[in-house]
Amino acid sequence: MEDQQQSIVNSAESQVFSSDQAINATLTLCLTRRWPVFPLHTALPDGHCSCLRESCQTIGKHPRTLHGKDDASIDPEHIRKWWTRWPQANIGVVTGRKSGLFVIDIDPRHGGVESWKNLINQQRPLPLTVSVTSGGGGTHLFFICPSEGLPSSAGRLGKGIDTLGDGSSVILPPSTHLLGVYIWDKHPASYDLQLLPQWLLSLLQDSKKSTQALTLDWRQAGLKGVSEGERNDTMMRLAGRYIALGMPQEEVVALLQLVNKENHPPLAQDEIEKIVVSVSVLHEKKQHDAQIDAAIIASVVTGDPVSETVLAHTTEETVRTGKLKGLSLAFGIEIVRITRYKLDPPSYTIWLNVANGGDEKIHLGSVSNLIEQAQLRRHLAAASARLMKPISSERWWKIGQVLLDVVETIPAGDDNTDTGIVREWLQQYLTEHPVERDLTKIVIGQPFVKDGRIAIFGPPLRHWITVMQREYIPPKTFGRLLREFGAVPDQWGYVKNDGGHTTSSIWWITAHV
Repeated sequence: MEDQQQSIVNSAESQVFSSDQAINATLTLCLTRRWPVFPLHTALPDGHCSCLRESCQTIGKHPRTLHGKDDASIDPEHIRKWWTRWPQANIGVVTGRKSGLFVIDIDPRHGGVESWKNLINQQRPLPLTVSVTSGGGGTHLFFICPSEGLPSSAGRLGKGIDTLGDGSSVILPPSTHLLGVYIWDKHPASYDLQLLPQWLLSLLQDSKKSTQALTLDWRQAGLKGVSEGERNDTMMRLAGRYIALGMPQEEVVALLQLVNKENHPPLAQDEIEKIVVSVSVLHEKKQHDAQIDAAIIASVVTGDPVSETVLAHTTEETVRTGKLKGLSLAFGIEIVRITRYKLDPPSYTIWLNVANGGDEKIHLGSVSNLIEQAQLRRHLAAASARLMKPISSERWWKIGQVLLDVVETIPAGDDNTDTGIVREWLQQYLTEHPVERDLTKIVIGQPFVKDGRIAIFGPPLRHWITVMQREYIPPKTFGRLLREFGAVPDQWGYVKNDGGHTTSSIWWITAHV
């Protein structure tokens, strides 16, 4: 067993997963420790998320793969594939028994520091263990997860303190956050992961037992009540259970009032009423969304239109999601997203989740490739290695319209012209790839400055656009766009490792980027 583990360590240390040294170091660490990782989106310097959704509420925190933490792996090939495709992807690692990690998340923005100080003062100091300062200024304390596992929790140890155990994940350095960068405070190379001290383990196990008892029977939770910090969570769980069973709001309120009397101290009466109302509203919304989702999926599969009544009570995003699910059923392959860049002519990309659990992209150079059945079936077959059954022309006409309905146009920055798109590309590319000003230190592929102009190597830029911006740009279109922006093509000669001479295409940027 030790030989096998040492083999894994040696293999990991010889791997290159990312061109970013800091990212590569963390990925190597995770592989040697057998911590399953998965790629996350990145917080960009302009404050947006790399998913390019203007309405993104979890910037730099949501997964790039379809199944998120369920895709987490310690397979070097999977890891290399992900970070070759997304070199700057944030790093997520699963917590709990799958990795052997248990994390305490202290959030200063929600009173976590004060809560943690109070908890430590009441108990005793903690052993020095691996820790991270999060991008938002919080603290993540890493411990060895008990063999029997521990559930995740929110606020059970105090306000602003979450625990990440079974079923959760945590972000590792050097990932980027909207407010900053994740950094190692106490690195695993210098500090050992510690066992949870017994007093802390007892608190967490008591919470686990409380949760398990609550799941079995609400009356057991009402016998002794729960303490401050657990009351709202307990009342919400109880309210959710009985509202889902169809119990009227008034009866749920009366039931929770009885249970609340045993809490230490009890919540205010109006607080119980607010909890029941909010849970009831959330339950109704979930039911409503499920009905809408089913109606939209059925409309795509059958070809029947969705009623105006249904569409009037939902959001554009919900409709798009439902239609994508319907298209997936119609084609027999999971379609995750369809995007469009405002080029001339526009290009389209279909994102698929194929049978082996991986993700694939289909690049289409025109709208006809998207809506013509024969062409689309050919592209889908090539990407998924499976044939799609022919669809009648009458029904295909309706499906073609659905395909156009779900297309998301990628934002192009300050303007939607080709020049605006290229400017945004170059600004972001130069932010992620530092410009070398010493001509004696030029590395092939790295932008550099000469005579007041910036030189960018063409192949790496086009590859970056394909990988990071999720758009395939044909070589001729790539050249035309750069020329229209004002870039000048050239060749840069250099000496290869074997002593031979060769050249690489570069673009001189003379316009203001």
